[in-house]
Amino acid sequence: MSAFRSLTNDDYTRLYSVCEALIIAPRHIPANHAIQVLIMLLTGIRVGELSQLLVSDLFIGDTPVTSLRVRAEIAKTKKERTIPISSELSGLLKLWYMRHHSPLHRDGSYWLFPGRGKTGHVSTRQIERSTATISTRALGRAINPHRLRHTFATRLLKVSNTRIVQVLLGHKSLQSTQIYTHPDGEQLQQAIDRL
Repeated sequence: MSAFRSLTNDDYTRLYSVCEALIIAPRHIPANHAIQVLIMLLTGIRVGELSQLLVSDLFIGDTPVTSLRVRAEIAKTKKERTIPISSELSGLLKLWYMRHHSPLHRDGSYWLFPGRGKTGHVSTRQIERSTATISTRALGRAINPHRLRHTFATRLLKVSNTRIVQVLLGHKSLQSTQIYTHPDGEQLQQAIDRL
C-alpha cells in the first residue's frame, strides 16, 4: 500500500469517531493525542508545524480561532499561511481545551502541546507514535501523519481546485500539489459508475 494513499471514507469516519470519543472521554490514550490527529486530519498541517504550535495560533482566550495561523518560523516553506477551521473542529478544540489543556499553559505564548525535551514542545516522533496508536485502535493498522495530510488534500480536491489545495497545504509549486491529483481505484470505479 502506498505511503501517499489517502484514507477511504469508511476509514476516515472510523478514525474521526475514535478521536472524538477520546476527547469526550479519554481512556488509555490521552485526549491530546486525539486532538493532534484531528487537527492534522481536518487542516492538512504538517507534523512538524503541529508540534510547534503556540496556544495563540489556535485560541484567543478560551475561544478557538476561525483560522489556524501557521507562522513563517514553523512553516516548512518559511512562509506564513492561514487555514480556515471547520465548525466541527472548532467545537472539538473548545471541548478539548476546556477539559484537558492545562490552565498553567493557557497563556497564548505557551506551546499548545508541551513536551519534555529541550525544545519545550512535543516532538514529531511523539506525534507519529500517538498517531500510530490511535489509528491502530480505529483501523486495525498504524498510519503516519503524512497519510492524514494526504487524506485532507484528497478530500479537499473533491470539492475545490488544485490551486486552493496548494495554498492550504503551503506548497511552493503546483507540482508538489499534483501528487494528490492521482486517482485511486475507488475514484476510477466511481467515475465509470457515473457514466
